[in-house]
Amino acid sequence: MDTALFHIALVEDEAAQRVLLVAYLEREGFRVSPLESARACEALLEDEPPDLLLLDLNLPDGDGMELARRLRRHSSLPIIMLTCRDTDADRIAGLELGADDYLAKPCHPRELVARVRNLLKRSIPPDEAVGGGCRVGRFLLDPVRGRFSCDDGAAPRLTPGEFALLCALAGAKGRAVSRWRLAEVIRRGEEPSSERTVDVLVSRLRRKIEANPANPALLLTVPGHGYRLAC
Repeated sequence: MDTALFHIALVEDEAAQRVLLVAYLEREGFRVSPLESARACEALLEDEPPDLLLLDLNLPDGDGMELARRLRRHSSLPIIMLTCRDTDADRIAGLELGADDYLAKPCHPRELVARVRNLLKRSIPPDEAVGGGCRVGRFLLDPVRGRFSCDDGAAPRLTPGEFALLCALAGAKGRAVSRWRLAEVIRRGEEPSSERTVDVLVSRLRRKIEANPANPALLLTVPGHGYRLAC
């Protein structure tokens, strides 16, 4: 991966931590825009959208989770949340809002870079434009081209984690896939995701692709095992 091609926005209000992470990311070849507030982040997203957002949750002019919520209404930009809050409730809340990864501070810079690289890899469509696709209701999923389209041109934006999960289910061709296996598919860095993470992503996907998320017809639960895709 040529990291020089990627622009990362780092929103961190602690100056010392911001300087440290910027220095490490730039040493790894990334182009970094250091920011210290939600307002500055939104201005950058409007003027020069980055390829990935590193978002602290404790900001001087707002809450990072609220910023992520607003962003997810119109963008599938990869997001890694950075925070001192490290409870299961906070992690789940962050994922439910649309974050792709969640890292507690203080974090090792090498671990952060590994997670950034892996998330970017998952978010970039392959170069080769070959192969077909899979029909998912009124949507067309094309894992090879990295595309998710709709018959009427109004397909929802999927985050990298949602897209990876949907591709894994489509590849099973209607067979059930265990929650454990799906957690492996969407793992963050070198650490496997939890099965709870899978449930959160499935819930988000249902809200995006199902006519009635409470009574899904596409993304089906297999009790005691996992999920399958009716495609």
